[in-house]
Amino acid sequence: MSRLFSAWALGLSAFMTAAGALGQGAPAATVRPPGIYLRAAVLGSSMNPEGLTYRAERGSESAAPGSFTGKQLGFGRVLLPGFSVGVHVDGHWFHLGVGADLYARPDVTLLNDAQVGAGAVAWVRGGPRVVVGPVALLAALRLGAHLQQVERRAGTEVVTYDSAAGVYALDLGVAWRPIPWVQLDAIVGYDLGTLSAVTASVAVNVGWSRR
Repeated sequence: MSRLFSAWALGLSAFMTAAGALGQGAPAATVRPPGIYLRAAVLGSSMNPEGLTYRAERGSESAAPGSFTGKQLGFGRVLLPGFSVGVHVDGHWFHLGVGADLYARPDVTLLNDAQVGAGAVAWVRGGPRVVVGPVALLAALRLGAHLQQVERRAGTEVVTYDSAAGVYALDLGVAWRPIPWVQLDAIVGYDLGTLSAVTASVAVNVGWSRR
């Protein structure tokens, strides 16, 4: 966790520096009215599942091994496309959100006759935001869980293995609200957990604002 808070402090420092730099050529930071938005995004994530442990689901009567690591399966760093859905609340100086990322099956060949299923990340996110001119700068901690399945054939039986890993990420982004009920954003995040994932997303947000 010390790595997480060190990275958070570094990211927050960079966030405030960027806000100050932008503020020199734009109007001073302003307070934006609160709002609540539904968020839909396309995303891409580069991650390394070697450190994940895949355990057989209960009820399997196969003689197949009870667990694998991603390294034993021959995983390396993979690039996964996906989409994200969520909801977030923008306060005057902060934002809070909850959502899920869904990833397509990775196009990789694994050892031990294994096939990878789709993955998902459930997350909560929160942090400060500073409105400078027409845009808002965002910084956040994102905490959640990455879930994924692998299937391996053992004789005539297909055994399903599940994995779960914590997500401890720092996100930085920028948002633009052309009209009160529509907001566009771009966010880049780095996960300090097992996956070492770098994730980038571009989103459309639709909702309500007091402005």
